[in-house]
Order: sequence, then structure tokens, then C-alpha cells
Amino acid sequence: MPGEHRQQLWTRQIVNIAFSQDYLLYQILAVSALHCFHQNPTRDDLSAKAVKYRGQALQKINPVLADMTADLCIPVFAFAGLSMVYAFAELVILRDSEGSSYDPIRHITECLQQNFGINTVVHTYRADIQKSWASELININSDEDFARISSSGLVFAHADLLHSLIDTHEPRASYNSACHDALSVLLQTLQILMWRQEDHFTFHLINAWPSVLKPEFWRLLEAKSPIALLVLAYFAALMSMRPKLWWFQHWSKLLLGKVEEHLVGDEWEEALAWPKRVVDAPLAVA
Repeated sequence: MPGEHRQQLWTRQIVNIAFSQDYLLYQILAVSALHCFHQNPTRDDLSAKAVKYRGQALQKINPVLADMTADLCIPVFAFAGLSMVYAFAELVILRDSEGSSYDPIRHITECLQQNFGINTVVHTYRADIQKSWASELININSDEDFARISSSGLVFAHADLLHSLIDTHEPRASYNSACHDALSVLLQTLQILMWRQEDHFTFHLINAWPSVLKPEFWRLLEAKSPIALLVLAYFAALMSMRPKLWWFQHWSKLLLGKVEEHLVGDEWEEALAWPKRVVDAPLAVA
């Protein structure tokens, strides 16, 4: 498939760069070891290697970030993307090592913030990235899909209920607006993934959602506000709709289960019914 071929070309480009940028090479090794561990969960040596390489990658990247220049924007951009993958995939390690103290809501918040950080790199060095082979990686978008949803008049079945809950539980104007915006983009993204079921160029939409989140929503998420957790439940459904993305595996049911522990009562049960159905049988709904 053309999409697969393009991904292979991007991978080769990143690997070639990594041989001259050791922080990127260590990050590739960390993600590779973690991927192998996902496939062989009894191999503790693989998880140990992942942690080791990740530590070396962070040690090497720190001085680069402290003295960042435009000529390094491509490898740093690639490093940021791989760091995001590692952050999600690290679930299998942290869940076991932290035991009962492991908090998937805190962890997912950190993962989403990693995604948000990628956009900082892109925004600062967009002009330089646009001049390179990596321009496709920041130009991939679904503006036409979003426009089609808006012009079609299609409305997510439970949108009114969810937006009304925001108005009920978040009276502060700026926080209220931040929640509405986060939810609206998330629901539109869900609709796109439902009609583009296995399109290789929709996975970026899952990764891109954090870029629209405003500071007020981040604060609500860090505080585990009920409304922020409700939105997070729909993000869990979003992740479950792309089961081939290995770094999202194990997340949806774990995260949704934790959200349900916080949101108890009839109003929340009705609002959580759809993401529960999707997480339980994503391919039947998507």
C-alpha cells in the first residue's frame, strides 16, 4: 500500500539520521526493545534494555535541547515523536513495577503532555521542517474530513448530553470553554476514525488531539476533575479504535475502568455507556 511504503521511507530517513545523532539512536533502541517486550512479556531483559536505552537517550538529549539550533530540528522532532510512543508503551513496565500505586490517569496525562510538547518543536521550527523530507509528517491532516463533518450536519449521538454535563459541572467560563473545545474536537476525531476504519493516515489524529487542549483543561485533568475524566473516557475509546497501534495496547480498558471508579452515578453511567461499548468491541462500532 502507498501509505505503508511512505512510512517505510520515513523510517529509513530517521534511522539514517540516528547514526549521526546518538540521542535519536538510543531512543530508537529504547522503543524497539519495548516493542519486543510487548511481544514477549516474559522477557524481563527486554524491558531492562528499554529502560536503559531510554535513560541514555534522555542523558544525551538534554545538552542538545539546552543549545537547540535549527539544523537539529529534524532529529529532535523525530526524537519527540518516538518519546511519545515510548511514553504510551511504557505502560507495561510501570504497571508491573509500581503495582497498586500505579495510576493510569496520571500516566496518560503525562503521555498527552508529551504529545503537546511535540507541537512546540513543530511550531518553533515549522519553516525549517517544511523545507525537508519531514514536511509530510507535519502536513498530514484531515481538514477535509473535519470540514465534511461540519458541513454535513452530522452530530455525535451523545454530544448534547456531554456538553450539558460540562455546563452543569464547570461554571467557570474559561474552564467551561476549554472543556467544550476539547470535547468537540475529540468527538469529530472519533467520527473520522469510524468512517476511515483502517486508513494509515488517521493514526496521527489520535496523537494530535492534545495540541488543541488549553491550559485550563490541562489543570482540570491534573486535578482529576470529573468533566476532564469524562472526556478522557472518550479518548480511551479513540485509542481502542486503532488496535494495530501497539503503543496504545492495554490502555483503553485500564483507563476506562479507572475513570469509572471516579465517576459514579446515573448521569455519569449514561454518559459512559458509549465509550464502554466501543472499548469492549471496537471493531463492531468503528
